This record gives sequence, C-alpha cells and structure tokens, in this order.
Amino acid sequence: MSQRVNIQYSVKIGDLEQEVQRLVTKAFSLLEAGSYAEADRVATTLSVESHEQIDQLRLTLSDVDTILADVNMIIGSYLSYKSQEMMQSVTRPPNPLESQGETIPELSELQEKISNFKNKLADVGSEIGGENDADLR
Repeated sequence: MSQRVNIQYSVKIGDLEQEVQRLVTKAFSLLEAGSYAEADRVATTLSVESHEQIDQLRLTLSDVDTILADVNMIIGSYLSYKSQEMMQSVTRPPNPLESQGETIPELSELQEKISNFKNKLADVGSEIGGENDADLR
C-alpha cells in the first residue's frame, strides 16, 4: 500500500468545480487503466504473477477510492458552505421596537419601571382608601 499524506490548499470558489472535475477525471483514469488493461493480462492461474496483478489492481482501486472520498468531502464542504451562505442571506422578521428606532430596555430598567408602577398604584390606593375611611366615619 502506498503512503499517503494529507494536504490542504485553497481554491477560488469559481475554480472549485474545475478542481473537483480534475480529481474525478484522475480517479476514472486510474480505474480505467487499472481495470481494463489488467483484465486482459490477469492470469487465472494460481501463480506469483497472478498474485501481483491482483494486488496491483487492489492498490489502484484503493487509490481511486481515496480520491473519490476526497471529492466527496469537498462537495460536502461546499454544500455546507452554500447552505450557511443561504441561511445568512435570509432576512429575519423585523423587530417592532427596532423598526421604531427604539432600543430594547434592559431587564433592570424594566424591573425599576414595574417597581415605580407598584409604588404609584399603592399611593393611589392609599389615597382612595383614606377618603373612603373618612366617608365611613
């Protein structure tokens, strides 16, 4: 089995399809060269030559599989990229507060306003309650 090394390089998005096509063409060329040429020559006897030819064909198939796995990963990554790009371009519904130029109040602000409202409500209640008590006397 041949040694392999993982590499990483960048390609312009516009050139990606051409690069994928290059890899697929390479894989099919290996497959064609390995299978059709060898099919005529492979001896059907149990011999060393037959063993070597079959082993070479297996290595070629392994190389083809590796290239196609790389192509599959590239296509998957590209589709993921396009999906994320589409999700970012989808407009979200407008926030009614933002459309009026208002900002969303902080939680502490809201709690303070609620507290002030409760105090005013209590003051109004005591004023109304005090008048009623006087009327009853």
